[in-house]
Amino acid sequence: MNLFGTTTLKQMKSLLLSKVINGHFDILFRDGKVSLSEGEMFVVPKGVEHKPVAEQECHILLIEPAGLVNTGNAKDSTLTAPNDVWI
Repeated sequence: MNLFGTTTLKQMKSLLLSKVINGHFDILFRDGKVSLSEGEMFVVPKGVEHKPVAEQECHILLIEPAGLVNTGNAKDSTLTAPNDVWI
């Protein structure tokens, strides 16, 4: 179950979900969704509102620029990790 909510990437060019290591998850958009399974990848363009959702535990490799806040513009700071550290 996703706890992060909807976010928009305003401060970067794109977000690369490099590879789904294990499991399955969806990226929800205002006009549809993308479903990803093991071995698949997807790029979310800058400024596109999206919400990652996994019904069960899913392991992904997430590549993003240094300095990007992991919760985007989400208001709940309890889920925001310290910047520039492995999470």
